[in-house]
Amino acid sequence: MDSKTLPVLVIISRRASPGRESELRDWADELCRRAARFPGYITSSVRDTQQKSVTTVIVELGFSSAYQLIAWEESEERLGHLDTADELTQGNPIPLTIEGLEGFADTMRAGERKAPRWHTALAVWIALYPPAVLSAYLLSPKLHALAIPVQLLITTPLTVATVIWVTLPLVDRLRVAIRRRRP
Repeated sequence: MDSKTLPVLVIISRRASPGRESELRDWADELCRRAARFPGYITSSVRDTQQKSVTTVIVELGFSSAYQLIAWEESEERLGHLDTADELTQGNPIPLTIEGLEGFADTMRAGERKAPRWHTALAVWIALYPPAVLSAYLLSPKLHALAIPVQLLITTPLTVATVIWVTLPLVDRLRVAIRRRRP
């Protein structure tokens, strides 16, 4: 499988204009509904974060390949819908890059510093542990006849994909939920 056929996930955040928070959330939900009708769509989610009086809406869209994501991003339907967000938002869209793992959603909140590296390391470790254990118990015994580098070539992509698309988002949501419960 080459990199052009691997699933891809794009994450973008927008800061809501004061008083337009629910409208921006509705806009993001509609963006996901439109993406769901597009070829290659796999998944989407919308969540929002609150920092002081600023609400940031975060949209995640998954497509089955980079080509299909690019086709969606260049589509008239998406571009037309994006134009309707300008009056609901402050600033430009903020894409999450790999560097964005430094503090997850914290990097997308207006005016907030990044989380310390040890927070990121701890969150990644917590997210990595369950898939690594499952891999060790379920896959490794079946692959024992193969050389260790070949075993790792098979198991690490599955583990990384599980961490990026399943356990890391769960850890981040749990962290945000715990943070919101603090007085």
